[in-house]
Amino acid sequence: MAPTLFYFNQIITPGVIKSKGRVKMIIFHLAELLEKENISQNKFARITDIRPNTINDIVNNKVQRIELRTLTKILSVITRWGYSLTDLIEYKA
Repeated sequence: MAPTLFYFNQIITPGVIKSKGRVKMIIFHLAELLEKENISQNKFARITDIRPNTINDIVNNKVQRIELRTLTKILSVITRWGYSLTDLIEYKA
């Protein structure tokens, strides 16, 4: 599973940050949230108006990049479910 880095600009790019020999990464937990809510990837794609392939890539932590607009669409739905950004994205130092 490819790790996903989160940069605070317009694009999120996958990869690994190495700092003094330590690996740091950001991981999406969309799969777990969808499972908790019993929502399929396809249904979530329709709800958020995001391409199903993009949702699949995020679920599997294989995104090549993601625009903030896409992240905003995801957050607008999961916050209605009672989740937050920290439930969706995990930073591992």
